[in-house]
Amino acid sequence: MEDKNAFLDVVGYSPQAKILDVLITGREFDYSPTGIIRAADIGRATFYKVFPKLLKAQFMVPTRKLGNIQLYKINKKK
Repeated sequence: MEDKNAFLDVVGYSPQAKILDVLITGREFDYSPTGIIRAADIGRATFYKVFPKLLKAQFMVPTRKLGNIQLYKINKKK
């Protein structure tokens, strides 16, 4: 059973909305792609389908790298 989420109740439970919800809720943290996938409860293929669109629209920005893993967070300037 999914928890109630006011943001997602309004904008819908699309993969893009779930990703943005994770990034907004944890706006002080940066996330790896795997971390976003797990927190948003979406499939890996779905994430990599919508991920470029969110980057291009500058909703999320790269922050730092841990080894070979790029981390991302919500773009607070958008």
